Amino acid sequence: MIPMTERNACVACRGKNLELVFDLPKLPITGLYVKKSDPTRTDLQANTSFLYCYDCGQGQISKVVDPQLQYGDQYWFRTSTSPTAKAGIDFFHDYFEKQTQGRTFQSLVELGCNDLYLLQKIRHRAKECVGIDTIWTGKEFVDGNLTVRGTTDDLGKPDLIISEHTFEHLLDPAETLEHLITSAADGALFFMEVPSLE
Repeated sequence: MIPMTERNACVACRGKNLELVFDLPKLPITGLYVKKSDPTRTDLQANTSFLYCYDCGQGQISKVVDPQLQYGDQYWFRTSTSPTAKAGIDFFHDYFEKQTQGRTFQSLVELGCNDLYLLQKIRHRAKECVGIDTIWTGKEFVDGNLTVRGTTDDLGKPDLIISEHTFEHLLDPAETLEHLITSAADGALFFMEVPSLE
């Protein structure tokens, strides 16, 4: 089995009132594609479980793969090649457009930009755009007002922060959110979509 980090507190409220809901033995690792199925390959599986926090209602897995390992060079999922992912982002984009009504921003940060499918749709709405995703770790891409990289270091003071289905993949989402809030300009808008237990 692959190395994992065990959570001992809620990822949202940091409370300790977590209860096991069900086990997830040999859970396949997201986004790793192989040519042929091989159930004996333990490097593609994780033993974890699903927990529920009775303090805040957050659902979460008990053990997580290090994002640098899971979303490194072997992670092949790209948003623009998935009809389901594109449809979800298009829905998110429509909501964003209705809420902002053409407003322009000084600095936009997208957390979890993957292959820039959403960022390319809205980059014209900000003077400066930064895309952050683990798949860009060790690389940097610059194209006019757009910079893409793998870390949240030196974000400046963004007045728009967006994230579509990313926080559930983070090792410590509360810490990342705190960093984004601290970095954001006064009055910044946050647009974030996360899955629901519903």
